[in-house]
Amino acid sequence: KALQTATARIEKSLPAGVSLVQVQDQPKAVSRSVGEFVRVLIEAVLIVLVVSFVALGLHKGGRYGWYVDVRPANNPQGKLETEVLLVDPFKPGEKP
Repeated sequence: KALQTATARIEKSLPAGVSLVQVQDQPKAVSRSVGEFVRVLIEAVLIVLVVSFVALGLHKGGRYGWYVDVRPANNPQGKLETEVLLVDPFKPGEKP
């Protein structure tokens, strides 16, 4: 408000044909940028969560409808193991 009051006062003392124009309202620009950052951050977190749930094994059923199986698969000793599948894109004997 103080800026608008000062602008109106200065504009009255300017010569004919000269006017003040506000190029950017910094508080609005900062507010818009912060809002966009928060929106993008929330989207990124949701995407990471969805991909993680799908990769970990989101299953249908159970008491609540959908659940993520956190038990190690087929592991009677209770050790966490990771299986890695290596696939050769070329048939044996073929050169790339």
